[in-house]
Amino acid sequence: GNPNATSLSNGGNTFDFWEDFEYTDDPTNHGWQWILSDPNITFTTSEDTVVYGNRSGKFIDLSTTANGVIVISFPVQTSIFIAELSARPTATNVFAHHLLFYNSKGATPTWPQNQAIYHVFKSNGYLTWYDTAYHDYMPYSANTWYNFKMIINPTTQKFDIYVNDVLRVSGGNFRVPSTDIKQWGLGGAGTPGTGIYYVDGFRIRKYTFPEPTTSIGAEERL
Repeated sequence: GNPNATSLSNGGNTFDFWEDFEYTDDPTNHGWQWILSDPNITFTTSEDTVVYGNRSGKFIDLSTTANGVIVISFPVQTSIFIAELSARPTATNVFAHHLLFYNSKGATPTWPQNQAIYHVFKSNGYLTWYDTAYHDYMPYSANTWYNFKMIINPTTQKFDIYVNDVLRVSGGNFRVPSTDIKQWGLGGAGTPGTGIYYVDGFRIRKYTFPEPTTSIGAEERL
């Protein structure tokens, strides 16, 4: 949790960073300030389908050829930490990025120069991560929520990935050397076509060992 927390009244007090998309205005105007890097994508909040609360983030790739990324900054992390996110693709043949993490070498993402971690819903129907090659690690289905937990260590420049509480990647490598992490990104590669995916409940917190056991209620609106 957040060592500076004064109460458990909201996610901002409990976590170093929290984004639950529970607002109706444009996310780029919201207090956390999303930065849209490309006009080929749109990013809004939506009531179509959710995991937490009443709204989720909705990412739409408008191009079949161009890359597009939207990012948000969080407090710089220099020691081992946990990132959690729920994501729901609407197809299995669209190259959709999520859980992209950037270091602080640039003011805005310069793909891939400051892209520490690269993890995607790949267009072959597999979840994959990339260092100098793609590492497919499990198939995924359309219109299904996946809960991800990443344990990220900037010191060793390694990460583990849990999907729905099952360890799927152990000791994954950073894409580029990075001793700190400060931004989360979403993106679409535009190949082989346009696509939509949803995200919800993104949070950053300090790593503790052993990790506490928790049970989080969930709901999905079809």
